[in-house]
Amino acid sequence: QVVPLAAVLTPNHFEAEVLTERKIGSVAEAADACKALHARGPHTVVITSLQLSRGGDGGDGGGGGGASPTDDTIVMVASRRDETGVVLQWALTLPRLPQHFTGTGDLTSALFLAWSDRLPLPHQLAEVLERVGASLQALLQATRAAGR
Repeated sequence: QVVPLAAVLTPNHFEAEVLTERKIGSVAEAADACKALHARGPHTVVITSLQLSRGGDGGDGGGGGGASPTDDTIVMVASRRDETGVVLQWALTLPRLPQHFTGTGDLTSALFLAWSDRLPLPHQLAEVLERVGASLQALLQATRAAGR
């Protein structure tokens, strides 16, 4: 009920599957899920952590993305629908650190908000995604190095 009221939505992999009532097994399927969520209201959707197996196609859903996802990576997908209905999407593949962290989805959402304020949307979504990923990796690596 709240999705149509949201301007920005930041679900993780599981939450995106629940919200769209579909399985997401590839970056292309994540991009399609973002489009389905756009159709329900939000102009910006960021799937904060896709955990794809080596069977994921590595497609980029229409944006950048680089390397294909593997079991050792996490993928973030950002999607923006503009006022004319055009959807732009990007995927960012990040290394998965060999440690369990709690609260990374909330941290990702907070970083997205902070970087969006510094690099206003809609034109800078790709750069916002890159900076969110870099900031997240730096914080998690520092946490790991500190033995936390």
